[in-house]
Amino acid sequence: MSYEFLVKWVGRSHLHNSWITESELKVLAKRKLENYKAKYGTATMNLCEEQWKIPQRVIATRSSSDGSTDAYVKWTGLPYDECTWERVDEPAIANLSHLVDMFFRFEQQTLENDTAKLASRPRNDIQQCEVIPLTEQPQELVGGSLFPHQLEALNWLRKSWHKSRNVILADEMGLGKTVSACAFISSLYFEFKSTLPCLVLVPLSTMPNWMSEFSLWAPHLNVVEYHGNTRARAIIRQYEWHACDPHGSNKKTSAFKFNVLLTTYEMVLCDSAHLRGVPWEVLVVDEGHRLKNSGSKLFGC
Repeated sequence: MSYEFLVKWVGRSHLHNSWITESELKVLAKRKLENYKAKYGTATMNLCEEQWKIPQRVIATRSSSDGSTDAYVKWTGLPYDECTWERVDEPAIANLSHLVDMFFRFEQQTLENDTAKLASRPRNDIQQCEVIPLTEQPQELVGGSLFPHQLEALNWLRKSWHKSRNVILADEMGLGKTVSACAFISSLYFEFKSTLPCLVLVPLSTMPNWMSEFSLWAPHLNVVEYHGNTRARAIIRQYEWHACDPHGSNKKTSAFKFNVLLTTYEMVLCDSAHLRGVPWEVLVVDEGHRLKNSGSKLFGC
């Protein structure tokens, strides 16, 4: 009996997976074939998830020799070290042009922030102005309607930030603290015109939920997930940290491109040298009891 195996090619996305006969694989990748058969045998199975073929973000673009445009694609459910270059006009990739437009929008916003830093109002000037409590939901929050207690929490967080006061939002579980935090961060950018990024520390298990809430409630914010192996994190810093300055070859903006960096406690401990140099506007810690020990490594970061 002859078998075929679905092959993922190095440097290419799962869109380009192809079925290869066993005899061909013995020539192309005999050791990999033997390892696969030792682990799975010849049972019929599919180890490729469909979401791996869906683009999540575009993190860079380039012009090809034939005049077309390529996009460096981050795939849904896969880490940044699995990014691949794809043609923008690739018919198998849905909504890629939309993600390219979003990439250029974030790049342009960063360039504008880089220029605006020279004319931005000092924090002391902002603090001298009174923060007026919101009576209605800000129009930038588009994911639904805030409950009264969430609007109250938003006003409290705005006022506390204005007074440079550290606080703990301790509503009971299920009352939407994540949404309140997303609303507050959105307010920093759209109401107070902040140009500095925010750092959000969460357990790895809750990161998908945080990303989902940001996408739903504040889709105009550039939220970047920072986790993965050493190479994946290096790619994030290379492509997601700063925008390309059009006035210089390989020159980057001093302003940060992301509005929110969503990461875990473990990543902070691993990459504190990189993260400590970022001028954070605010720090949001999910499960803040992780900071209760002032002698812990996390607290020291």
